[in-house]
Amino acid sequence: MVNSQPQTLQEQFLLHTRQQIFTHNHNSERQKLFFWDRLHPNNFEKKTSAIARQIDKELNGTFNLNGIGGTLGAVIDQIVNTFREQIERDGVNLEGLQLKKRGVSDVSPWQKYYHWLWDKAFPRWGFTKLQKQKQVVSKPG
Repeated sequence: MVNSQPQTLQEQFLLHTRQQIFTHNHNSERQKLFFWDRLHPNNFEKKTSAIARQIDKELNGTFNLNGIGGTLGAVIDQIVNTFREQIERDGVNLEGLQLKKRGVSDVSPWQKYYHWLWDKAFPRWGFTKLQKQKQVVSKPG
């Protein structure tokens, strides 16, 4: 999907959010793919290792499957750096977004961000988008 047009409102939001996060990081194609594939609503149930294999396929075998933890950490850092104020205002514990140790039964950092993204940020974005559309429609021409 990375190079095609978003098909759904959720994909429009993901694209908008990805552009905000990676505006100044032009060499992050792997991170962009990971952000998109890991946080897409259709992929929530997929394991991160399956997401890594999916990205490796998209990159013609050039993605380091063993480096997925580093990619995950870098994406989480980008998310927190971009949305820190919103995340904190929404009551998300940023310490809870740090990578967890293997075997810990707590929710994964990407899942915490995923829920923040879709439960808090997406509705806010949709409301703003709707308000802008209403303003355009209601302007006398």
